[in-house]
Order: sequence, then structure tokens, then C-alpha cells
Amino acid sequence: MISGFRFPLFTIFCACSLLMEAQDVGNINYHWNKGRGYNSFSHATNEGIAINNLTDSLILDCFNFPEPSTDLKLSFRLKNNNGKPNKGYPYYSPEGDKKSVKNPFYGFIIITETDTLAFTLNPHEEIYTQDSQPAVRLKFTDNNQRTIEETLRNGISTIGNDNIWSVSLSDNLLSLYAGDKGLKEIMSIPLNVSLFSGFGFFAGWGSDIVVSDISATVSQYPETTTLSNNIEDLQSYFKKSKDNMEGYWTLFDRELEETLLKTGGDYTLACIKDGEEYLFLYLDGAIVNKDKWKPGDIKIKLIPTPFEGIYYVEWHDAMKDILSNDIKAQTGEGNTLLIQFPYQSSKLRLRKISPSSGGSTSTG
Repeated sequence: MISGFRFPLFTIFCACSLLMEAQDVGNINYHWNKGRGYNSFSHATNEGIAINNLTDSLILDCFNFPEPSTDLKLSFRLKNNNGKPNKGYPYYSPEGDKKSVKNPFYGFIIITETDTLAFTLNPHEEIYTQDSQPAVRLKFTDNNQRTIEETLRNGISTIGNDNIWSVSLSDNLLSLYAGDKGLKEIMSIPLNVSLFSGFGFFAGWGSDIVVSDISATVSQYPETTTLSNNIEDLQSYFKKSKDNMEGYWTLFDRELEETLLKTGGDYTLACIKDGEEYLFLYLDGAIVNKDKWKPGDIKIKLIPTPFEGIYYVEWHDAMKDILSNDIKAQTGEGNTLLIQFPYQSSKLRLRKISPSSGGSTSTG
């Protein structure tokens, strides 16, 4: 069993992708799979994150959240190709000398602002006997030298097949579930953790793993975007702007699948350019959760695609949770913007109104 290593000393590959900023706490979902790809990670392939470590150092591939996050939920499939107990698996020294290791370790980590929570896995070291069976040993460690160990036998695939792992951290409690066909609780650990920075997967020397179907849900406290100018200043700015997107927008029409997506109000928004992106800031019109919406709160963020006039969308719903799954927007005739929500079988249009109309107009 490998123990006592500290991750900052090893080869680390980290990536970060930007998502919508939330005014208040909101859930943000991340997904990596065969359809969406794994490009946030350095060892991305079409099938997942593939780390075949033939070096003599640990390799860690991680994802960093754009902002410190709370209430992390993480799930993924993890396949260990070098999992036969007591079989020697090759790796090479920096000089090119071939070596062999039995029961190579691998696993995953969760990174907090003050700690690294490591879950290290090994094939069982016992040789097959009449009373034994292949197993996986799990070791949890943190920077405070706390150690918890479990031996996983029933319901866990040890050689070549996928295991599903699920980690939940909320209300100072870490819950870990795993299984090859269904999930069962592995351990529950009290933790005094407030903010999470990211997560990652690692392979020790001689390990060969593939991680796929990754999902992460977090709550975030990002920076607030507010109106720094009053309405008159915005009107003056918009009159001088040469960007046709900038200005006041209002809800024009909608076709909603009410069981999946309901309108939260007849919004009036101010669109301003922020780098290559556009922010639609709330002005008025909220009906649901009205007291929580203040002028300047971000309602919509448009992120450019390679195609002119088409944008990825990050949408704040009435509860200020963020929707971003395959939502697209496209500019249209008459200064309109069509926003389509494929997972909710819904769409709506915004229409730009004259900057001189101010911020009180709303339509149904």
C-alpha cells in the first residue's frame, strides 16, 4: 500500500473552464462525456480521461472551479486496466530502465482551499485462495494525517470493468458511494470544509486508468456584478454605442413547456458588452422571487460560438440557479434574440427596444 505522499510534489495537470457568474448562491452543473468531450483535462481522449502511467512519478489530472464552491456533488466511472492482484505492471525510470510494480495505486482527490482529500485505491495484495477473492483497498487521507481504510469486495469490479463512484460533500459531511452495477455507501466522514477548489484523478507508476461520464454540481459565491451607473448614464452610454447588441431588451414572446420551464416574469434587461461576451443585466419585471432580484443582477450571459450571431447561453432562472445545458441563442430580424432550451422543450424571444425608452417597459 502506498501512503504518505503529498500531491503538490508530483506532476500535476490542471485546467479550468469559465462558467456563468452568480449573484447569489446557485447550483452550477458540469458534465464531461463522450458527446461533450473531456477537453478540460490534459489526458482527454474520445473515451474519457486516459492515464497510462509508464513513468516513475505520480500523474494527476485535475479541474479547478472558476470560483470557490460549496456543497460539491461528484460522480464518475473509473476503469482500472491494471487491476489484477500481484501481477507485475511495467514502468520506466528517467534513464529508460524497465521496472515492474505489483498492485499499482490510483484514485481521485478533492481540493479545498486548505486541504487535499485523497482517495487512494489498490488491487488487493493477497494471492487467490479458497477463502479469498479479488478486492480493492481504499484509503482516505487528508493533510492533517487522518487516515481511514476500507477493503471493498462485494459489488466492486476489480479487474478491467467500470465502477461508478459518487462523492457528496454537504453540511460538513462527506459521503462516498461506489459499485459496478449499483451504488452502495462506502464511508461517511465528518469534515469541517467550507469551500472547494477542484477535483482530479491520479495514477501511480504502472497504473492504467480511464475516467468517464463525469458530472459535478457545486454552489458558488462569485463576485457580484451591479450597475455602476444610473439609468440616465446607461441611456447616454447606449446612445453612443455602435454595438447593435447593447441597449435595452424586453421579453417579446415565448413557447414554454410549463411542466419543465415556467416564466419568472416579464423581464426588462440592459445588455452590455463584457470582453467578447454580452451580459444582460436585470432592470425590472420579476414576478417569481421578486424580492431577490435587484437592478444590475446578471440574468443572461451570451458566449460567442464560431458562428456569427449564434451564442452559448448561461441563464439565471427565477431562483438564481444557472441553466446552461446546450442552451443557444441566435439573433434575428427586427432586433430579436431567440433563446432555445432543448432540455426543457422551450424557447423565447427577446426584443431590443430603443435606448431612450428607459428601463420600465415590459411585455408579456
